[in-house]
Amino acid sequence: MLPGMGIFVGEAVVPGSQTFSSPGLTTFTVPNYNTITVELWGGGGSGGEAYNGNTISQGGEGGSYKKYSITAGQLIPGTSQSVYVGAGGAAVQSNGGAGLPGDYSYFANAVWTIGGYGGRGQFNSATSASSYTPTVSVSWTLVTSEAGGAGGYGSVGGSVTYAGGGGGGGQNTGGVTKAGGTSTFGGNGGQGGWSSGSIFAGSAPGGGGGGGIYTTTSGAGGTGRVVITWT
Repeated sequence: MLPGMGIFVGEAVVPGSQTFSSPGLTTFTVPNYNTITVELWGGGGSGGEAYNGNTISQGGEGGSYKKYSITAGQLIPGTSQSVYVGAGGAAVQSNGGAGLPGDYSYFANAVWTIGGYGGRGQFNSATSASSYTPTVSVSWTLVTSEAGGAGGYGSVGGSVTYAGGGGGGGQNTGGVTKAGGTSTFGGNGGQGGWSSGSIFAGSAPGGGGGGGIYTTTSGAGGTGRVVITWT
């Protein structure tokens, strides 16, 4: 047994998985393993806001997705590694303003994925998501990478396979709701609003929020996620 680690050298590997869904910083204790797979979703952006008259807004972008493979020896069993889950962008009510971006997610201060932009409003351009600078250099294998679905600007949100779907755009008049984009493995984008229609948040992980309209609140972005699997 490695001193103070609770990990037995030569002990059989027991496959498992751990999912981190709450926004913020926590830790993961590396088990005995042959291969570790890390999947990361950034938080989805919230929708922007339309103004009065026949104006439109943009849904938030879905959080992006990355998948890494770590082979035996690249992480030491028993060590504690940082895990950060990005929050989705908060809903806004600003009569023509932009939505808020989703936060990035990262693992071991080494690999990360960006959140989605906050959708543009009638008077403001889309709000770019903040980036993260790794403090640890690694040679892990990037297996899959996909950008989040685009937020629809008065139109349906973008659909993707792994990342979060984009939020549907809002339209202050017109009577037609704009659906959020879908995702096979990530969260779906929220529906955009119209003059008397409902507006929805993006679902986790990483769905973009629906675009809002005059005097209403836009849809919030879905929280990101980190999933760690080992064999």
